[in-house]
Amino acid sequence: MQQPEESDLINNDMINEGWEGVEAEEPMYSSSHRRKSTFSAPSLEDHAPLPFPNHTSREIFNELLLAVAKEENAIAHLIYAEADKIRAFTGNNGSFPSSPTPHQVNEFQNGVSRVVEALVEKQKMLIRLIEMSKKLLDQEGCTSYE
Repeated sequence: MQQPEESDLINNDMINEGWEGVEAEEPMYSSSHRRKSTFSAPSLEDHAPLPFPNHTSREIFNELLLAVAKEENAIAHLIYAEADKIRAFTGNNGSFPSSPTPHQVNEFQNGVSRVVEALVEKQKMLIRLIEMSKKLLDQEGCTSYE
């Protein structure tokens, strides 16, 4: 797998860069009334401390892997649910028990496609999370992930 570039890492200066003094219009109940507000991006320091203050980086990485494994398990269950939905729609031997119109078949296929695409994006995000976490551990000098 491709390693993330150093330029891909985010730091607090990158988050806040370009946001100071930005004016945004917030929708009101009436489209003719809009108010302007000034906001800035949240700071990384504004967040609560890490939930594992007395743990090593390796232990935190293992917790992250456990969380990713749970996400992967949830994705697997969603894939099985989609497969069951397809089986119910198409029926045994492709008999289509509900006699759907071509439009209904198309709508069904689009719905399944959207779910599968969302799951693929979620998996890409999880892979990226693991890769970046591993890179951070490597920068700290951790050589074993067990």
